[in-house]
Amino acid sequence: MLRILIVIGIFLSVPFAYAGQHQHSFHSYVSHGSFNHNRVHYNRSFDFERHSDREFHRAWLEAHHGGEIVFFGVVSDPDYAAKHAAYPFYQLGLDDFHLRNFPQAIIDFTKAIEIYPQFARAYYFRGLAHMRLKDLINALADINRAEQLGYFKDISNYINSIKHIADQYYFEGLNDMSAGLYPQAIAEYSKAIEIFPTYQGAFYFRGITYFRQKDPVKALVDLNQAKDYGVFVDPALINVIQHPPAKQAAETKKLDILSQSIADMSQAIEIDTDNTGLYLKRGLLYKKQKNFPLAIADFTKAIEINPKYSYAFRARGVIYFMQKVYDKSWADLNIAQELGAPVKPEMLMTLKTVLGK
Repeated sequence: MLRILIVIGIFLSVPFAYAGQHQHSFHSYVSHGSFNHNRVHYNRSFDFERHSDREFHRAWLEAHHGGEIVFFGVVSDPDYAAKHAAYPFYQLGLDDFHLRNFPQAIIDFTKAIEIYPQFARAYYFRGLAHMRLKDLINALADINRAEQLGYFKDISNYINSIKHIADQYYFEGLNDMSAGLYPQAIAEYSKAIEIFPTYQGAFYFRGITYFRQKDPVKALVDLNQAKDYGVFVDPALINVIQHPPAKQAAETKKLDILSQSIADMSQAIEIDTDNTGLYLKRGLLYKKQKNFPLAIADFTKAIEINPKYSYAFRARGVIYFMQKVYDKSWADLNIAQELGAPVKPEMLMTLKTVLGK
């Protein structure tokens, strides 16, 4: 018992003085930009760093007591070897980060994480390096991972500073949009998104601007992205973009013509019930309406009246093909070909492949 108390006393007193001395030395070298000295003093700063982190307490005790493991509020850590191997790369990453060599810092932190995937601080500082490079998506992913692993610091100031830069372009975009300068507005919104990739408003209003420029594809992409980021997008607006009034009117007119033609054909069939040509024509009109069951019914009726009606077999085989009923399609198209109706070779080749003929 006495021995344990002595060890605890040493742990509480020596490392604080030891770490404090070398922490001062470490920060002194950093502030003066003498990073070669900083790397020479890596082992000392290592002691300070792991003393400040609970996960390195056991390592410190091992180092100071000849390998004898003394438990001090923690359980013996099986991941220590990986942590110890990863730490030098983490320290190099910090050096590069302070030198503002952010790309190299990311490489260093990534190596530390590869060796020890639970290295929370490496994720955190790699996130800050990404943020300095304005790569906000990777920055937030890393910082969120650090928080999940138990290491959290307030980063709202960093995020707000980047958002503030993006805001300037966003508001310029709003002004240009109000003035009807749509290409300039799109350029401003795009710049805001480049700086702050999750900028909801920029996606939303760029989508609206694309819509005003009659570019529905890009408009839908942006509006759906804004919706994914939590912006309410009126479903009626999406519907208008997907189905512009002019297009709706054209579709309605086409459907009206088809419906009238079907009605006329049905009236003719009532007068001439055994006319296979009328059934074929009405079936093809149903096909244009995408009313496939009624189309198949008409083609089948024509075949019942004339079992050698090659064009009815072909028409029904095509419908089956569109519905992916490949066995029936194969049967009908082969009969149609045998009876003299031309059939597209590529359709038969597809059926052969699908059916393993």
